[in-house]
Amino acid sequence: MKNTLEAAEDLIKRHEAFITTMDDEKINVMLTFANRLMEDGHYAADKIHKKAENINERRNMNRQRADKQLDRLRDQLLLQQFLQECDELRDWLHDKMADAEDETYRDAKNLHSKYLCHQAFEREIAANKDRMMRLQKAGKEMMAEKPETREQLEPILANLSTQCDQLETTTTEKADKLFENKRAVLYEQSCDDIDCWVTQQESQIIQAESAKDLTTVNLLMQNQNGIRPAPGYPSQPDHTEKETMWRLLGADKVGITLTESLAMQPAALVLGLYFASARSSYFSTGKVCKDQVEDYASRKAMDVRTVEKWLGPCLAYDVE
Repeated sequence: MKNTLEAAEDLIKRHEAFITTMDDEKINVMLTFANRLMEDGHYAADKIHKKAENINERRNMNRQRADKQLDRLRDQLLLQQFLQECDELRDWLHDKMADAEDETYRDAKNLHSKYLCHQAFEREIAANKDRMMRLQKAGKEMMAEKPETREQLEPILANLSTQCDQLETTTTEKADKLFENKRAVLYEQSCDDIDCWVTQQESQIIQAESAKDLTTVNLLMQNQNGIRPAPGYPSQPDHTEKETMWRLLGADKVGITLTESLAMQPAALVLGLYFASARSSYFSTGKVCKDQVEDYASRKAMDVRTVEKWLGPCLAYDVE
């Protein structure tokens, strides 16, 4: 048997055509004539019976052999179809591995577009994982039904599984590298933006312009506008956020502490979030309901009673 899908299909067509040449009608006519001769008491009835029986047995045996051969050819066709699917998946994995190993991400140009493209690439890899799983399942079923195929199929399936795992690993590693490079670029851009903003602020602070009248004073004051909300303000009523700020700043290292009531020591300290923008303004969070407090407590990993204690003035309900 030729080991290609096209050859297997051709062999089946040829064998089916051969089966049609096995003229049962011709043999049936001969058997009917033999039976008539025996019924008429032909002098060679015994010889005719043996001959007819022999031909009929050979006809049945040839039919069985032809059917078995057709079954083998169909099994071979299924095998070749499976092997072709394996070849197609192997080629696809090879092509995708080449894409995954591409290192153009090292070039910072169009890094965001490359990151988005790789996310689409990851989705494609994930979508085709089912293809591998279906092929593995079909291969195991074929080996269980046709043990003679195990020697051929096991190494093929093992190799495909290895390729698939390598592709997933390489794809994940590339995604991590792209993310890190993208984050580094964003950090540099943020630094450049902040540097530009600080330069603008410095130029406004050191400008030599002085106020000559009330109108000029108001215009200059607008350029210096901003807000400094702090824990305890209506826009930030939760004093426990000081603890978060303390950890981030490492304030204890320089001798700055908080009391049990979260007051700052030394008392002359000033703490806040600074927003240097003329468009910034103070606001109030308003009253909060029970479900909001419970959600807030869950996100802060605190018990509800403690949160209610610190948000007392903002509660829209009475604490039991």
